[in-house]
Amino acid sequence: MYNKRPAAGPEIMAVLSDPAVRYFAKAILNSSLRFDPVDALADAELAAATLRKQLDRMFREQGMRTGR
Repeated sequence: MYNKRPAAGPEIMAVLSDPAVRYFAKAILNSSLRFDPVDALADAELAAATLRKQLDRMFREQGMRTGR
């Protein structure tokens, strides 16, 4: 665990203050500040890749294409 909670930089603050961004994305970014930034990014990339694989599988099962 990261010893000191880093301040949210302008990139994160822009997303957190955007009313068009869903709560889930904001919660992920907000909670990521508690961890080492390298670990947080690696975990986010793993989660995104896993969600993409699941969505691709779901589309295949429905006979749809993802456009990738």
